[in-house]
Amino acid sequence: MPEMIPFTAYPANDRQRRLLDLAEPLAQRFAERAAAHDADGSFPFENFADLRAAGLLALTVPEEYDGLGADELEYALVLERLAWGDASTALALGMSLSNLGQISEGKLWPDRAPALFREVVEQGATLNAAQAEPEMGSPSFGGVPAT
Repeated sequence: MPEMIPFTAYPANDRQRRLLDLAEPLAQRFAERAAAHDADGSFPFENFADLRAAGLLALTVPEEYDGLGADELEYALVLERLAWGDASTALALGMSLSNLGQISEGKLWPDRAPALFREVVEQGATLNAAQAEPEMGSPSFGGVPAT
């Protein structure tokens, strides 16, 4: 018989609880708006204004730059909760937070990262990365995914 892995209920600590307490009212608000955005294909700008006001655009920005300094588990817990309200908002937010977390943890762009982190915290900037499958080229030039 395989060894049983113990179940951990989340939030498992006060920090996770505080982060989820930030996400919960937003998820409820996003849920009220989600159907309208889905129906008309509009971007949920007001959701991102709410995320900014709550400090969640800086979830993975290091605390030394006034971000929330979330680790991978905290990031996943917050995104999961927000996704129950509006999966599209959580997906778009996740792209930015993932990139910021990679820059932080990998100590990438040491000369530019501090200014980027400040821009996220102070101005609500988000970050994305253009990526493409090797055989298709850039989507900006009409590439179509092979998968």
